[in-house]
Amino acid sequence: MILIAIISIIAILGGGIMGLFGFEYTSVKSIIIFFAIVAIVGFPIEILALSFPKVLLSLDKITIKLAKVLFVILDTISTMFTMSLVDYFMESVSASDMSIFMISFIIALSSMENLNE
Repeated sequence: MILIAIISIIAILGGGIMGLFGFEYTSVKSIIIFFAIVAIVGFPIEILALSFPKVLLSLDKITIKLAKVLFVILDTISTMFTMSLVDYFMESVSASDMSIFMISFIIALSSMENLNE
């Protein structure tokens, strides 16, 4: 129940931000379903986006600053891919490329602190 509430809040806020850049939807329910599917489908890709910079950092191949930049790039691209895929199959939402990029970038920046753990 708490997980559904958290996803709902994130979905409504994310949908609002995306709406500024051309995101269209038929109902609030469709936004919540969109973000829930994106979270489920994108989870394995997100793990890779987080793991790759961590591995390079632990091997001393890159600095923490470069690891953060790499993470933001990988996470943004992986979230964009997942959102585009879900958008393609969901008729109740229509997301512009700019709206997908903006929310993907914001999500990547907000989850960058996971790299420090």
